[in-house]
Amino acid sequence: MLTLIIGDASCGKSEYAENIIMKQGNRRIYLATMHPFGKEAKERIRRHRRQREGKGFFTVECPKNLLKFAEEDIKKKEGLFVNSDILLEDIPNLLANEMFDGDSAGCDIDGILDGIGYINEAASSLVIVTGNLFSGGSGYDKGTMEYLKALAGLNRGIALSADAVIEVVCGIPVRYK
Repeated sequence: MLTLIIGDASCGKSEYAENIIMKQGNRRIYLATMHPFGKEAKERIRRHRRQREGKGFFTVECPKNLLKFAEEDIKKKEGLFVNSDILLEDIPNLLANEMFDGDSAGCDIDGILDGIGYINEAASSLVIVTGNLFSGGSGYDKGTMEYLKALAGLNRGIALSADAVIEVVCGIPVRYK
């Protein structure tokens, strides 16, 4: 089962996503996408780790190249993703890493979607957290506009294949699908 959780910054979407995984009965994998760049990012990572403490999550770092990572894991008979409950957090970070990391040769949106598809096929359940970054303003530079357009495309692609799409608004879940 694939569930997409969307929401604004600090709206409670991460905690909501964790609670979905906590109701499942399999191995819990937290698939983390954030590079610890800067003080704010490091604090956010610490906050999320504290939030997951004692919940039985095994954290796997995958800041980019999700498709390659998923393919390599799933080729193993007992890969991490096989029959696990997985929380992928989050799509905006993964996309930013793909688009703006200095050693990137460009961003492969279809590759990200394919990676999600592979993981979803192997997992018992997959919960994906993404951000609603589309109401913050206008007049962005070209790179930012390309990022927002790519994020919208990723969110649409995930939502189309998801079994459930839930927006968290001020800690309150609103189910769309």
